[in-house]
Amino acid sequence: MAENKTQDQTPSDNVQKLRTELEAARAETAEARQALQKAEEEQKAAAQEVKTLRKTAAMQAAMEEKRAMHQLRQQEKVLLTINSEPNDSTPVMVSVNGYAYRINRDEPVLVPRAVAEALKLAIMEVPQVKRDPNGQERTVFRHVNRFSFSVETPTENDQAEDA
Repeated sequence: MAENKTQDQTPSDNVQKLRTELEAARAETAEARQALQKAEEEQKAAAQEVKTLRKTAAMQAAMEEKRAMHQLRQQEKVLLTINSEPNDSTPVMVSVNGYAYRINRDEPVLVPRAVAEALKLAIMEVPQVKRDPNGQERTVFRHVNRFSFSVETPTENDQAEDA
């Protein structure tokens, strides 16, 4: 026996239902494309902003470096001599504001005052055993300069050699 078809099962209704679903899918695809396009535009804008920020940071770093170099050059110069030690006569590296100075030991060198100040701050802790009045020994640490050095005011002759 043939079954009676209901209204829902007619081919024209199925086609109409599929068309509606297709239109909904097309609308969804169009929205997704718009969202993708908007995201790509935002990504391009963000990349451009990052590029601009990097360029600005590089310019600021260059200006700061120039300022530091100018400040070091304008600083009062001193005659610095780093003494050699029995086991060490290698040159000493001192860095101030990103500028490194390689100073040979036992040779007077004309440097900005900041280099001498950096050497004053170069300290190390040396262990020392102390005996208490009750006879107990304890280890204490005392601060000593890392390098033995002397600082002198340069003469006119030394100033001329630097220039």
